[in-house]
Amino acid sequence: MRILATAIAALAISTASAAWAQAPADQVSAEKLTLARQVLAASGGEKQMESIMGSMYGAMFRAMPKAGSPSEQAVMTAIQTGMQTEMLKTIPALLDTSAHIYAENLTDKELQDELAWLQSDSGQSIRRKTPAMMQEMVNTTIPIVQKMVPPMLKKAIEDACAQQHCTTQDRQKFDALIAKAAGKPS
Repeated sequence: MRILATAIAALAISTASAAWAQAPADQVSAEKLTLARQVLAASGGEKQMESIMGSMYGAMFRAMPKAGSPSEQAVMTAIQTGMQTEMLKTIPALLDTSAHIYAENLTDKELQDELAWLQSDSGQSIRRKTPAMMQEMVNTTIPIVQKMVPPMLKKAIEDACAQQHCTTQDRQKFDALIAKAAGKPS
């Protein structure tokens, strides 16, 4: 779980500002940065992050409505696969950014305690179980989110159209989008 939060935070930070993501080395000691990297490695490091990203992308792909011709669907699948491949290439940079964040925000003692816990029998067991638990959480929450999105989308469109004075033609386009999101023919 911690590495997922770290991955999401690191992704947001790294995409928001490339300059910030390359934190100067003098902000933290080399020893502390090494300790932070050890914590991330003990959390599963690259393999754990690959597994989590794979679960997230798999869930997103399954959640997207299938629309268009078979050739359009093939192009979408290729785009999604390409995006996943490219995102996986960012893992080393995300881990490096995460190590800097850990080193800047945690004390040496906190890092040492975290590392000791991660290396304990319980820590190792939880780390091994985390990918399967994440997959199960994704698999069980996606249907809930899919069910909730169409009514939320409908309300957001109604509010926006009231504010922006949508035409009947605009509303028909938006209604078709809602139907598509709900998996219904428009």
